[in-house]
Amino acid sequence: MYDGIYIICGIMCGIVLAFFGGLAIILYLLSNKNTITDKYSDWVKENWEKDNILAPPLEAQKAINFLSNYLLGEDWYDSSGATHPEQVNTKIVHEILMKYSPEYRREIKK
Repeated sequence: MYDGIYIICGIMCGIVLAFFGGLAIILYLLSNKNTITDKYSDWVKENWEKDNILAPPLEAQKAINFLSNYLLGEDWYDSSGATHPEQVNTKIVHEILMKYSPEYRREIKK
């Protein structure tokens, strides 16, 4: 009898965690300034200092977002069900390499 209760509790906990994990990602994406509509050219204009010959620093996540927008398209999304932004980054890198790198495609065939 108790085994059934533990199984049901485990399933319910899994459902709740999956719901809140998905909700956390949605809230992160909505609250993050790295929106999918950002354009790299606009970012450069806003962040480049007139008297500085060096490029402004660019956060890694924002760089991944720019590359994803330009190379995969603004309508691209991860349908794998990943719950963490770093997991989505892995998928973005894989998709870009599959699309643009013959060397990478050869490597993964091995």
